[in-house]
Amino acid sequence: MRDRSLPPTYLPRAPLWRRGGATAIDAVLVGLLSSLLGSSLYLPVFCLFWFLTRVVIPANNRGQSFGRLALDIKLIDERSRRIPTFLTLAQREGIIGLEAFFALNGLSLLGNVDPVALPVSYTHLRAHETVL
Repeated sequence: MRDRSLPPTYLPRAPLWRRGGATAIDAVLVGLLSSLLGSSLYLPVFCLFWFLTRVVIPANNRGQSFGRLALDIKLIDERSRRIPTFLTLAQREGIIGLEAFFALNGLSLLGNVDPVALPVSYTHLRAHETVL
């Protein structure tokens, strides 16, 4: 029988949907805060809020950001079995933050498309097709 005082040999991983959901919660939160401060400063403000939300807060809050806290996920380094170092968090979240910025920026551009123009242009293209 295994001694209960020893830590488990593996760390359970949160399912992918929970990790993605936590990232989405943080991205929407940071995106909303960034958009409130104006469009000309969107990228620097987004980077600042992302850094605060995903690096500074988890480093001081037992490895949990707002999204991770909402979905009950704790960030732990597998090797040291502790919260990752500040540098490790900054490197990893810098890449994820850039991806989140581009995803939110792409979603915001969808609002600029005129939904009536899409079927009209498609019909216009179909009218010029010839049948051989």
